[in-house]
Amino acid sequence: MIESKAREKLSNKDFDSKQLSQQKSYLNKNFPKKLIDQFCDYLVQKTNNSSMKKSMKDKGSWTGLNKLLNGEENIKNVSSQAINKMFIEFLQEYDISKIYDSKVKDEISIVCYKLLIMELKAAAREIEKFVFEKERKTFNLTILK
Repeated sequence: MIESKAREKLSNKDFDSKQLSQQKSYLNKNFPKKLIDQFCDYLVQKTNNSSMKKSMKDKGSWTGLNKLLNGEENIKNVSSQAINKMFIEFLQEYDISKIYDSKVKDEISIVCYKLLIMELKAAAREIEKFVFEKERKTFNLTILK
């Protein structure tokens, strides 16, 4: 489905595998930004710390989130452990219908976003189970691209 949509976008051109790969990744390139913006709103709501909105909002990337999760960057008065725990909670509570609350109108992109969030939600469940079973007090998450 993704492959055919990408080929369709490139149909009038001669293209190589790199161009096809770029076109396929374009279909979900804004997913991290959208998800992190929503996580930022969640953090503001949970911590009543509206100052973090300026530092995080509209700067969402997996790299930036990973820096917060592993403590390389900090948010005033919020530990990296708290951010890790709140990110797991955020994913578990995430309502997939929020995907429609965006500028994304491409049907394939919407399907990609749904699949990505379902994978993240499943990962959050497994991490929560592991942390509980092993009685881990601290943990650091990393999002792999």
